[in-house]
Amino acid sequence: PPVLPHPGGTGDLVPWGGTDASRWRPEATLANATSDALNRAWAMPGVTDAVVAVPASMVSSQFSEFGDGQLNALATLGGWQRKDRPPVVATLVSFENAPKKAIIRFDRSMALAATSFEVVYYANGRKTVDLPIVRTADGDFEAEWIVAAEVGFESLTSNAAVVVHPKGWNDWFPLWFRMPVRKISELRAKNVSFSDGRNVFDREGISVQNETNPTQTPYERLATHRFSGRYNGQGTQPSPYNPQDIHARFPASGGMLTTGVGQGWTWVADERPNAFKVMYTCFEARQPELSRRSTASRPAAAGTTSATPRRRSSTTSRPGRSWSARR
Repeated sequence: PPVLPHPGGTGDLVPWGGTDASRWRPEATLANATSDALNRAWAMPGVTDAVVAVPASMVSSQFSEFGDGQLNALATLGGWQRKDRPPVVATLVSFENAPKKAIIRFDRSMALAATSFEVVYYANGRKTVDLPIVRTADGDFEAEWIVAAEVGFESLTSNAAVVVHPKGWNDWFPLWFRMPVRKISELRAKNVSFSDGRNVFDREGISVQNETNPTQTPYERLATHRFSGRYNGQGTQPSPYNPQDIHARFPASGGMLTTGVGQGWTWVADERPNAFKVMYTCFEARQPELSRRSTASRPAAAGTTSATPRRRSSTTSRPGRSWSARR
């Protein structure tokens, strides 16, 4: 599997937000921690999936940047002072021929005296699990947990959550691995069509996922495509909306904080109330130099690790009680 940008990475793999961790915003701290955990997980043999959760707080706002009802938010790590690493990172790993395993890691700077982590979950009552702590080569405090099916982590659409702490602590850290991603074939709407008979999932036939050697990126196809209906309130060859950030502005102290860099291109067909609203969105490829030049270092909010093509289709996910990431 491809390797994601991570602390210590070079070239296309330089860390999110640049190499100077002292300048990272929390978004960059979270992006680097989750990328590093995903890289570690996918390096294990027989892995079929990995989801990372990092306890974090989200600050809400009433700022609807694009007037579509979505309100921009800001990530924080509470009173945690380090910028290079968050306090806790947990990875739920699935295997071909083995049960799911959660790898729970507390940061080395905590200098824990505890010899085990305590996990609490609810399944037919309150249940606890003690996990022996080992020290990693980096000095972090780590434990592995073979997760029982009754915990509720078998499905990525589950709302199941657990809390964990070093045994003897009063404070707890929530872990939530919900990542509601489904294949198109699993969605009921796969048989839903527009009035012209075209499917709602790829009305314009842009996807290249089933092509062995595509000669164009989705962006390149969209840029020259003659659409079947009205997009962006224009005709069949509309100009895309071109937001200069992807929900990466947050109102603070009378100004705007920038929480990510990178722009996007969007084509929207809105035929409500009689039909559907769908859109094609392409995100700018990752450009580490944009993060480095920022006043405070931020991750690419729109890009990927690839330098070519410069623009490629992508999707984004939103954090919940734990900041979750999946590759």
